[in-house]
Amino acid sequence: MDEQRNVLSKVTDYIRSNPKILIIIGLVGIALIFLSSVIPKKQQATAQNADITADQYARLIEQQLSDTVEQIVGGKVKVLVTLSSGVEYVYASEIKEDSDKLEDSAGNEKSKQQQKDSSEKKFVIINDESGKEIPLTITEIMPQIKGVVVVCSGGENEAVSGVVTKAITTALDIPESRVWVTGTLSN
Repeated sequence: MDEQRNVLSKVTDYIRSNPKILIIIGLVGIALIFLSSVIPKKQQATAQNADITADQYARLIEQQLSDTVEQIVGGKVKVLVTLSSGVEYVYASEIKEDSDKLEDSAGNEKSKQQQKDSSEKKFVIINDESGKEIPLTITEIMPQIKGVVVVCSGGENEAVSGVVTKAITTALDIPESRVWVTGTLSN
């Protein structure tokens, strides 16, 4: 404990004898504050660029499934994925509720309990990098997969078809009724 006090005392004495150190520490502090205000903007920009359309989502899944099935069957593979809808966005909102009770002139509530309720919902609006006002997105909900068709070498074989179907239903967590596997019709 005494060693810490001695070290702290030596450091403070050194700083007092060299006021330039205080100026340098102050400039470093200002630079860190400036950097902290710049860095989140860059992170936000990359997050906004990560938006994906339903079509891009389907193509990404098709590519991943093609690669996986190709590893299973060892031949040519073509995969088609259909989606139930587009990407759904959930926006931040504020809800303002008002409730007014009607009272008689004596300050008593009327016997019929007449009251007026109202609510107002507004989306939270922010400015993007270009200054354009946009709603604040809380999350993106990717569409559900409606069906998958796989055309692959050996797909007409029941054993191969079963293995490929099992792989797809497991990977996508969809029922077997939404997957159809077939072999190639021509070589």
